[in-house]
Amino acid sequence: MDNTILEQISNQPSNQNVIVYYHQQFRVDNSVYKKTHSIFQMGSNRNTSPDFFHVYDSSFEKLISYNARIIHNNKTIKSCTIKDLSRMGLSNKSRISTANVYIAPIDKDIKPGDLIEVITEHELAAPFLGLYFSLEQIPIQASNITCSFEMPANQSLHWQVENDTKTPTTEIVDGVKTYTFHWNSFTPQDTYYIFEPLNTEPTILAQIGSSESSLPPSWKDFGDQYINLVKSKLVSDQSKPLAQAITKECNTDKEKMDAIVSWCRDKVRYEQDYLEKGEIIPHDIDTILYNKYGDCKDYASLIFSLAKSLNLDANLALVYRGRENQFFDFPVSQFNHMLVHYNYNGQDIWYDGTNRRGRVDITNIDLINKSALVIRKNNSEIKTIDQVQTNLLDISGDVTIKDNDLTGQFTFTLSDQFAIPFLFSEKYYNTSDYYERINSWLHKNITDNFRLHSLNPVYNDTTIQFICDLTIQNCFVNINDSYISNLSRIFNMLFPADIQEIDSDALYYYPYYNRVNINLDVKGYQRKDSKQNKLLYSLDIHPGPFTESTKNEFIKTFQSAQTDFTKTIQFFKGEVQ
Repeated sequence: MDNTILEQISNQPSNQNVIVYYHQQFRVDNSVYKKTHSIFQMGSNRNTSPDFFHVYDSSFEKLISYNARIIHNNKTIKSCTIKDLSRMGLSNKSRISTANVYIAPIDKDIKPGDLIEVITEHELAAPFLGLYFSLEQIPIQASNITCSFEMPANQSLHWQVENDTKTPTTEIVDGVKTYTFHWNSFTPQDTYYIFEPLNTEPTILAQIGSSESSLPPSWKDFGDQYINLVKSKLVSDQSKPLAQAITKECNTDKEKMDAIVSWCRDKVRYEQDYLEKGEIIPHDIDTILYNKYGDCKDYASLIFSLAKSLNLDANLALVYRGRENQFFDFPVSQFNHMLVHYNYNGQDIWYDGTNRRGRVDITNIDLINKSALVIRKNNSEIKTIDQVQTNLLDISGDVTIKDNDLTGQFTFTLSDQFAIPFLFSEKYYNTSDYYERINSWLHKNITDNFRLHSLNPVYNDTTIQFICDLTIQNCFVNINDSYISNLSRIFNMLFPADIQEIDSDALYYYPYYNRVNINLDVKGYQRKDSKQNKLLYSLDIHPGPFTESTKNEFIKTFQSAQTDFTKTIQFFKGEVQ
């Protein structure tokens, strides 16, 4: 470790935990290595300190070396090397893994003012996936931040910086070329607007070029490299006879695809599988069929192999699940999930074998409008996973006004992609936990001011209904024998309050139910404006992510919908004639 860096740092106690040095180096030397060197100063609050003593090791990023030390205020030092680490296996009831997390046994000795220095080095198993660095990986205030890329002088770096205008310095010393990006300081954003992507921090995407004159890679290049990596896994003598047996009652190609996916998700058990290079490479088809378990890569590979054996126009597709909607248009891996794209008479259909319930030919709600890489030899391309037109949150029922409350039987119906999370979890949750999840969903998405008297979930292949005896409290005001409210007061979690204070440049996606229909009969009352007893509302708004043109259109639609949602509603006692 380099003591010259430490000599520049004062380890006086502070109220704040801070990172005083952070350097991540990517080095090309036969293989590609990632070295991370960080120095952290402990403040008075240990609960907010980053987890410096946990290090990940897998076949994808293989841990080569680890060194850590605590430099106490009294200048005494406690050190730790890779041989001192304790192993935490990542296998559990839903994961089979050779990946591990290792823990250094020295965190209990840390005191306010101590400096903690950690240096880790990993060998990257698949550098063609690209190199990625983002300040989002720095969780607290930091200074002296550097990201560098070292390679032989005859090679070059193709790079793109997002959320910043930073450019690298370049130098060549002793035949080694180094590109260096530097930030004097960084403070993570503590403001999160609901309409912006989660990752707004400076991000570097990079690919190593074979020479100074080499062209930047494309998504076609990326797709070709990936298909070459896995193509031997995708063929089996079992595929065609099995596919023929599965589809023998089918008349159309679409029916054949649906039948294949239904069979795979019924016959193959889901297990996350991180064996060998399992993070990125599926098992071969014969192994999947023998094991009868697999993860998303195995489901997709099996579906693909069976479909291709019948000459169906199906292809593997890569997408990122569980992170922000933001996607950078540079061929660096931004994927952690695999599904199958099917071209049916020019229509894009997406199959995800890990969806164990619901329609087979749609994705889960979290993949709506995500960017996916459809992999075809010499013709890979980025496509958007469109929302299906039948998605809907429908709110209906027979209710009445009582003591300024709205009470009665409400039916909340979720259709298609909106329904899949509940259709899936119904199979695995016990009754008590499942009901608690529905109750939590009502609080988060409908209203946070209610009493739930009874609940009856009803589901089929495409929808789930929550039939509730429910009281929404204090949502009406009684003035001179009339009852006044608006939908934003009744369903105060269904629609965002305002976007006026949100920077339009940050407007990125709409994280609410974007298709809603409300049709409630208010028994014993009638509206002043229509002589009806109905509470009616309809919403159909773009979910994002937005381009400049769709962003402006969204704002107009949102403001119009907001006007309707906040419009005053006045009821009087009396039956509709």
